[in-house]
Amino acid sequence: MRASRPCPSSLVNPGHRRNGNWVEAFSVHVARGDLQGIELELIQPVGASFFLDALSTSGDTTQLLSFTVDDVHAVHAMLSGNAVQAVGDVRQGSHGAIVFFNPAELDLIYAELCQA
Repeated sequence: MRASRPCPSSLVNPGHRRNGNWVEAFSVHVARGDLQGIELELIQPVGASFFLDALSTSGDTTQLLSFTVDDVHAVHAMLSGNAVQAVGDVRQGSHGAIVFFNPAELDLIYAELCQA
């Protein structure tokens, strides 16, 4: 199992949990930045979660693609009805209502639906 490397404190500061850097539901620190109009999100798992499982399995690599949708509940229902495997239910994430899927077609990459 490959251990995760700590993020530089300039990216993630555990003391700023109220500012959206800490996501208790997933036991992760989150840092975001804009890369020429594309949101880049860095996630550091610090406890048991599917983020840590994926890191242990795949190593340091792209883990998920996120798509912004108008109605996360409706898209969740539609995908679940078409046998796409959800990882849990819709919940509040660091930037709005979210749900994760693990479609077989993406092979080790999760898809995140986000309703901001």
